[in-house]
Amino acid sequence: MSTPFDTSGFDGVWHMYLPDSKVFDPITGEWVPEPIKSQVSEVRHEGDLMTFHGRIDHAEDLSMYLRYTCRYGADEWAPYEIVRIEGDPEHESLRPNHFRKHHARVGGVMGYVKQVYVDPRTRVRITRHPTGEAQYVLMVRLSEDLERSVAKVIAAEGDAGIEKHSIKYHGPGPEWP
Repeated sequence: MSTPFDTSGFDGVWHMYLPDSKVFDPITGEWVPEPIKSQVSEVRHEGDLMTFHGRIDHAEDLSMYLRYTCRYGADEWAPYEIVRIEGDPEHESLRPNHFRKHHARVGGVMGYVKQVYVDPRTRVRITRHPTGEAQYVLMVRLSEDLERSVAKVIAAEGDAGIEKHSIKYHGPGPEWP
């Protein structure tokens, strides 16, 4: 039995909801509040082609802009590109971490992605490092009213690492670089 392909619930601008978002601290072994200041993303579809734009505000004076375009179920890996960094390009938040093995640089890639459609409320992004090694899997699940989402990230070794909650924004979308 197949599910009708309907990605419309994902389309729009999403703002991270900090009070519910958290990350797993591998040093303490505990879930802690999300350390970034904010995240805004925009998802658009044309058929099975998805375009993602995002801005992560790591600190008051540090923002990183990202994007990728990929086709659901495609054989090719799409680059998850770093488009712009506003602030100190040597900032600690841009250095390698639990999910990223390299320093984030404008013109570089965070990794390569494939997108999997599951059902009208669920999609999965598979990500690998630029070196070709597995990076993480992200599953996004929409609420029944399509106004909230929760994205859970599992690192390549199977460890849950991020639980990010977002709320759909109904105003105008950002102007992306």
